[in-house]
Amino acid sequence: MHLNPESLSFALLISDLGSIARAANILGMKQATLSRKLTALESRVGVRLFDRSTRGVVPTVSGAGFLNQARRIVADLDTLLTSSRAAASGEEGKLGIGFSTSLAAGGMRALILELIQTLPGVQLSGFERGRRRLSQALYAGTIDFAVLSGDLVLEAMTRKALWAERIMIALPQDHPLLAKDRLHWVDLRSIGS
Repeated sequence: MHLNPESLSFALLISDLGSIARAANILGMKQATLSRKLTALESRVGVRLFDRSTRGVVPTVSGAGFLNQARRIVADLDTLLTSSRAAASGEEGKLGIGFSTSLAAGGMRALILELIQTLPGVQLSGFERGRRRLSQALYAGTIDFAVLSGDLVLEAMTRKALWAERIMIALPQDHPLLAKDRLHWVDLRSIGS
């Protein structure tokens, strides 16, 4: 037995209005057309859904049970369509964010707060790891994006600059790096050696 959602919606509208004529008027169709659609639905279901009279329609006992279930089905279908569209547009769903501990404050915190405010239907999950593990998670699809510091080149991945942060380093007063006006990450490699 095939029931189409449109037939269920028609039956629910008829029930809510208590009249085939009023339902047909709202739907912009002829009363006879809607009446035939209702008769076809009743034939498919195998029960009479409404008692008809000149004063309108009233659900039968069997019809009332059917209409209650139909109302749930139509609501579930509406929810399915709405959530599917929201997920497709990025308004709902899950988003895995990878980051390292050093980036957990400042710009990263602001980014997460903005995502929460902008996309309240999206469930965020954080993945805090080192750069190598984050790149593995990206390739595996465990996370959707990673916020990384420095210049990391990943094949088949697109990089975008999000923000720039000044990072401070504490050095002894006589350290050779103090002679430089500007330090780069590679300069810091020599500190422990």
